[in-house]
Amino acid sequence: MAAKAIENALEEKVILIYNSLDDKDYVSVLKILKPKVKRVEIIPIDSQRATTLSEIEKALKKVGIEYSYFGHKIDKDEQYLVFGSFYVVEEFLNKMKKKINVPK
Repeated sequence: MAAKAIENALEEKVILIYNSLDDKDYVSVLKILKPKVKRVEIIPIDSQRATTLSEIEKALKKVGIEYSYFGHKIDKDEQYLVFGSFYVVEEFLNKMKKKINVPK
């Protein structure tokens, strides 16, 4: 449901920073979001419930979405969507905090 709501709300294509937990239907999520996604940047997450990176890659190939791994860089001229689970958001924020050297 969240993926459909986001797909409906997005007006332009975004770069999706993504990963998923194993109990989620990530293939369906990616199919729903595909029309609004330029490409996916996979962000590894630290959770025993996380889907393997190879399974995420297989899903992206199946759906036909270009992908790479998140490289800690954000292009100010692009729009991004961080999505998948709270683990994804947490990992993204941690990487951004390290990049700008914010003290804990």
